[in-house]
Amino acid sequence: MSVRLFSDDLDGQKLKHIALTVDSARGWLELTSYIVLQAFEEGTEVPATVATYRAAVRNVMAQRMTQINNASSIEELENLTLVSFPDIIEGMY
Repeated sequence: MSVRLFSDDLDGQKLKHIALTVDSARGWLELTSYIVLQAFEEGTEVPATVATYRAAVRNVMAQRMTQINNASSIEELENLTLVSFPDIIEGMY
């Protein structure tokens, strides 16, 4: 017996795309989580490059969510041209 997490209708497919987007963003943010946590624990500033990178990841996630939520059909949802998450900024570490 298999369990289906998402239905095949538009709302179910939107939820699936949103879950994938959140998971991707989480992965990109995890790359810098140690730096943010260390700054918090030590009471220091998060380096500007890290803060800028994390803001860019959250911005891309918000753009994707808007695209997904605005899709009016499954075909439109499947054909979205999604913006890419930013690469790690050189010199961040």
